This record gives sequence, structure tokens and C-alpha cells, in this order.
Amino acid sequence: MRKTKISRTTKLLLFLVFIILGLTFVMVKIGLPRLLSTLAESNPVYFLAAFAIYLFTIVNLANRWHIALLATGHRTRIRDLWLVIHGSVFINNLTPMTYAGGDPIARVYMLRKVLGIPYAAGSASVICEYMLELPVSVSLVFIGVLLVLAKTVLAKLLSLALWVGMLVGFFYLIVFFFPRRKAKRFAVRSIMRIRRFFKRELPRAKVERDIERFYRGAHLITGHRRTALTLFSYSVVLWTLALLRLLFVFLSLGYHPSLPLLMLGVTVPPVAGIVPLLPAGLGLVDATYVSVFTLLGVPFNVAVLATLLERLIMLGLGTALGAGALSYLGVGVWKGWLGKIPARV
Repeated sequence: MRKTKISRTTKLLLFLVFIILGLTFVMVKIGLPRLLSTLAESNPVYFLAAFAIYLFTIVNLANRWHIALLATGHRTRIRDLWLVIHGSVFINNLTPMTYAGGDPIARVYMLRKVLGIPYAAGSASVICEYMLELPVSVSLVFIGVLLVLAKTVLAKLLSLALWVGMLVGFFYLIVFFFPRRKAKRFAVRSIMRIRRFFKRELPRAKVERDIERFYRGAHLITGHRRTALTLFSYSVVLWTLALLRLLFVFLSLGYHPSLPLLMLGVTVPPVAGIVPLLPAGLGLVDATYVSVFTLLGVPFNVAVLATLLERLIMLGLGTALGAGALSYLGVGVWKGWLGKIPARV
């Protein structure tokens, strides 16, 4: 049976139709006059501050990545990493998962093509960033849950037990996983199967060498206490910046959010984007934002506008800056959605 191929134009039209339907629902649910009234009373200075925090966050992401790569023996310019991260944001916003297309896959791929850093070192640096960041993001979720959602003593104890259990699990991964080469055989078999599926097979010995380099690079990062502590500290700073960004988004609408609202607002919605539906989790992530905000007492019209402004920064302006960064790197972003990344090394 012949498969019907959907053209890029049709996909774009479906994408636009979905956006129009979503906006129409919002207008009907809230009422256009009420929405415009709330927007008219907003303070653009706070919104600009939120956008400035987003830009500062990308700089700190580049600094953190620079430190991780330096630990693996690869010296890079922060400016180049800054451009690569912006480019990965663009790709991430066009792929149907929050964490997949742009980050970490495309980020590691562009690092190899643009700066010549091996995939093993690039993958080790990105995976270690995530591992040292997870305790921070998970802690924000559980603190938010403990403060506002866990009403009974039993619920608080269960939440606390889960929180401690996950932190212990992360500690085990950091301390034992890489030094003891856990799941090395599984990783080799998985890569072999993936390469075979795409009909790009490699000798098993080469895959094993690359996996060994990955484990060695990851151990150089997590096994060095000063490096690991520095990366962890950067993660704390980055999540603090995320809290401040969302705070300024709400302040721009004249609403003063609680700390638990900010904690759950910056952590829960991106997780919903992992479900592979529309690019950047469009629809599902937005609904999760509004649901979290309204569940914690935010008026519906403010919750919708806060979601739109937050997504304007992360999705709209982030995509535009990412397209500019890719164009600067010589990537034709509108040629087949993403052209070939030229090697610059």
C-alpha cells in the first residue's frame, strides 16, 4: 500500500490552523474585551526585564557548557557555544518534543560540525549537565508540592520520601554510574541497532571505543569535585533565573505570584512537552501552563496572558534568535527546514 506523503506546506497550514483554533477558544472563553483590558494595563518594562533574563540565561548556559567541555580537555570560545545553544533552541522549537531534537541531539551534532569536538566529549558534557541539574529541578517540584498541594501529613511524608529517594538515585548515578561503566554493553547494543535501522552501520569495535570515550569524559566531569560543584552551582543559578523570568512575566500583568507557583510554573509545563505531538509541545505545554497557574489561584485571564507572554519569549523570540544564530553559522534554516551544517574547523 502506497503511503501518502504530507508536504511541508500542508504541515505548516495545519500548524497555523491549530494556533488559530487555540486563540479562538481563548477569545471565546475569556472574552476579547477582558483580555485586551488586562493586556492594556500590563507593564512592558517588566516584560523586557523577563526577556533580558532569558538572554542572560543563554550566556550562563554557554559558560556552564564551556566548563564541562574544559574538563574533558576541549577548550572552546564561549561565543561559539552561545551561538550553538541559540541554534539548538531553534531546532528544539521546531521538533515535537521538549528535550530531543535540539537539545541534546542537535546541540552535540552542531558542536561536532562547528567546533570539531568529538561526539563522545560533546555527549558527555551535555549528559553531565542534565545529571547535575536534575536534583535542582526535582527539588523545585517537590518543594512546590509540599508547600501547596500536599495537604495531609501522609501526602507530605510520601512526597518527602519520593524526593529523598530521587536525590539518592541521582547521587548514585553521579558517583557510581560513570566510574563503573554501568550499562556500557546496553549502550553499545542500542547504538548498533539505531545505526542499523538508519542503514549506517559501524564496526562494533569503533562503537565500543566511542562509548568508552564517553564514559571517560563523563567521569572527568562528575569525578572532579570542583568541576561538578561548579556545574551544580550554575544549575542553581539557571533555575533561579527561570524563576525570576516568570516572576517578571506575572509582574508585567500586575499579578504577584507566590513562590510555589513560580516553582511549579517553571518545572511542570516543560515536562508535558516531552509527549511528541506538535512542535515545541504546542498546545499541551500551553494547557499545562494555564492549568498549573489556575490551580494555584491565578485568574484565568491572567493565566492565559502569562502563558502567552512566557511562550512569546521562549518560543517566539527564542526561535527568531536561534534562526539568526544558525544563519550566522552558515546553516540555511529554511531549506528543507534545516540545511546542512557546514564544518568550520
